[in-house]
Amino acid sequence: QRNMYYMNCNLLQISDLRDEMEKQWPSLSCPSSDGTSFWSHEWEKHGTCSESVLNQHQYFQAALNLKTQLNLLHILTKA
Repeated sequence: QRNMYYMNCNLLQISDLRDEMEKQWPSLSCPSSDGTSFWSHEWEKHGTCSESVLNQHQYFQAALNLKTQLNLLHILTKA
């Protein structure tokens, strides 16, 4: 089953986003701080549902854009 993540998530498609993803969307639970397993999981679990609207690159770019536009900590503090 784990290999399915890597078949569905082609990290080459998001190679130009990798530096920004490592800064903005890290996997804090990975001992190596390598987010590729986490990002692959996010694509498999959530991104594939949006495939008819957003391809893989667009999905991760949209996530980064939203992270930049929204101050999640501020939103959660106000909740």
